[in-house]
Amino acid sequence: MIYGRTNPSQAWECKNVTCEPAIIYDPNSKVIAIPGLLEGLREKSSSGLFFYVYSYQKKERFVFVTTEAVDFLALNNPENMIYSGLSIYVNGALWDLEKQRFVAFNKPEGMFNTFMLYDAGIPNIVFDREEKRYTIFVIEDNGGYAFFKNKARYQPTIVSHLWKNNRIGRPVNNRLIFVTREDADRDSMVILHEEIELDSFNDGVNYVETMPLNTESDSDEAYFVSVHGKDAVGHEIKEAEPYLVVHLVFEDAVIVEQPYNEYNIVFVDGGNVVFDQEFDCVEYDKVISYDSSGNVKKCKENIVRVTYKKNDFENGYATFNLTTGKITH
Repeated sequence: MIYGRTNPSQAWECKNVTCEPAIIYDPNSKVIAIPGLLEGLREKSSSGLFFYVYSYQKKERFVFVTTEAVDFLALNNPENMIYSGLSIYVNGALWDLEKQRFVAFNKPEGMFNTFMLYDAGIPNIVFDREEKRYTIFVIEDNGGYAFFKNKARYQPTIVSHLWKNNRIGRPVNNRLIFVTREDADRDSMVILHEEIELDSFNDGVNYVETMPLNTESDSDEAYFVSVHGKDAVGHEIKEAEPYLVVHLVFEDAVIVEQPYNEYNIVFVDGGNVVFDQEFDCVEYDKVISYDSSGNVKKCKENIVRVTYKKNDFENGYATFNLTTGKITH
């Protein structure tokens, strides 16, 4: 998750500290040495450079170097997401503090790529304007880099989900990215823990819809407050592109379609994404309560009724409480 939070710019300043290049974030006087970054950057910017620091596994890990300032408060402002999620495209490079190298996407290390920014997490999607192709960057279990390429001219669908333990402390940001590979007719689902850590790659899984606790606008607002703080003020964003980016929180879930034409309820438990055949179903319906006037009441728990296959000839019925994790048959 990005450092800075309520600071509108969230940018760090590059200075020489005891003759060694370092980036400094003034509000908390945080100083991070960046040996090799400036020397390895193959492109320069006449208007200067901007630096954004991201954590991974509870410590600073990546520096996003851009040619223009990014207003993350505007990017995540719920008022800008009335019709769909938003994304912006920024020229930049991603520096790995641990490996002391740039992440090479479609170009040699140190060259600027066109990054698609869509949430407050580590930038991990690059867009090749010539090939009209998206490349998704992930980290595997062994710490190595891996890349997934989307079929040319196809846009990935992105779900960015925040989870907080008892809703305190810094949140865990998981991502579900649905990509279409060159050799596939159906989408595949990439599940990422802590924004870029590869949890699993699942072939033939299509995005269907979200199942928020109440509404997607409620989730957008909760996402914004969790990331930027309750006193943050969202801004209007300009030159953003409408995009199928969904911001979910806490008890929200995602409905996907499996290769064998069954649905699956994907949810987050203990900060981890749960995608298991135990939650397959052939039909599902969110449980909604109404008041005496017939208006929809705010849900306190996210409950769904499902129909599932007991065998080839018989169906079973169950109620699944996404908030508590309990299933009743």
